[in-house]
This record gives sequence, C-alpha cells and structure tokens, in this order.
Amino acid sequence: MAAALRDEGYPVSAFRRGEGPAVDGVRVFHGPDQWSQFLAGIRVLILLAPLTEQTRGIIYDAALSSLGPGGWLVNVGRGGLIDEPAVLRALEDGRLEGASLDVFATEPLPAGHPFWLHPRVRITPHVAAVTRVGPSAQQIARRILALRSGADAGRAVDRSLGY
Repeated sequence: MAAALRDEGYPVSAFRRGEGPAVDGVRVFHGPDQWSQFLAGIRVLILLAPLTEQTRGIIYDAALSSLGPGGWLVNVGRGGLIDEPAVLRALEDGRLEGASLDVFATEPLPAGHPFWLHPRVRITPHVAAVTRVGPSAQQIARRILALRSGADAGRAVDRSLGY
C-alpha cells in the first residue's frame, strides 16, 4: 500500500512494530516510542494491521487527536483496532474530518450502529480486496505441494506475534 501510494506521488509515512528494511521514498517509524511522532504527521491514516493484544484499540481519543487537521481514518485491517466511540467523538468535535470503514468490532455492523447514518462515515462491504480465484488457487496448490514434500510453504503464522 505504501509503495502504491508513493508511486502515485503522495507523501507516505509508515509505522511498523519493530525495525525493518527501509522502503524507498517512505518515511518509516517503528516501536512505541515513535508512535506519537508518526501520528503527528499523518492526514490520512490507513490501518492495515493485524489484531493482536498490542494493536487492539490502538486508535483511541489521544491517537485521533494527534492526527493533522482535516484528518481521515481508513480501516481495512481489523475492526478491533479502533475504539469506535472515540471515532464518533472525534467526528462530532471536528478532530476527524471523516472515516472510511471496511471492518468493525462487531461483524456484521449492527443495524442500529451510529456509523450507518453518520454523514462523514463511508462504509464499505468488508471487501477491502477481491480474491482472484485463479492466482489464489495456484498459490494454495503450490503451498500444499511444498508441505507434502517437506519444504517450507512460506508465510507461516508466528503464534508468538499473533499473526
């Protein structure tokens, strides 16, 4: 996502759990000590993070207050990343200009939830990406064959990290 936005000419910053490789043209922040500094320079915050004990509710009142003027929140990661009442408060008091939400703490989003009628909330139908059947079937087949032959199937879940 960062590379795609960078390639379209947008200034991009990214945040990751720990140190990692540099990304050309992307300012990368990492670790809890840099979280506030990262948020302070963001106008559009796009969440792609997994839901872990460390990321649950990571977007709450203080984080939303740290965003730049006219800030937008886009969540295509996991619903539990955001404190939904905090997002509503930030929308009402003007700290947040708008939100585009694809995922929610409760799925499906209950019929009476305030997000449905809020004029500055855009709701998408939980399809942040469309699965292409052909490439997906090929990927699954390659991994099954790798596992059967005792080879590394790649992209294993690290249970200690939660993803």
